[in-house]
Amino acid sequence: MAVVYGSMATGFAFEESDLDLSLQGMKLDNRGELDARIESLGKALSSCKMVTQCQPIATARVPIIKLVSNETNSE
Repeated sequence: MAVVYGSMATGFAFEESDLDLSLQGMKLDNRGELDARIESLGKALSSCKMVTQCQPIATARVPIIKLVSNETNSE
C-alpha cells in the first residue's frame, strides 16, 4: 500500500512540490531484500511512459526512488 506523507499530505505543498509516498505492508526478511525490491520497482517505473527520469537509491539510510514525470515535470 502506498501512503502519501509530507507537504502534499499536510496541505502545505506548492504546485512544484514533490510527492512523498511511503510503501507499507511489505514483509521483508532483511535489508538486502529491501534493496532488491527498491531496484526492481525503479526499473518498473522507468518503463512507464509518463516517467522521464528514475533513480532508485536503495543504499540510502531510508531507501528512496527519485523520479520525474513528464506529466508534471517535477520530482
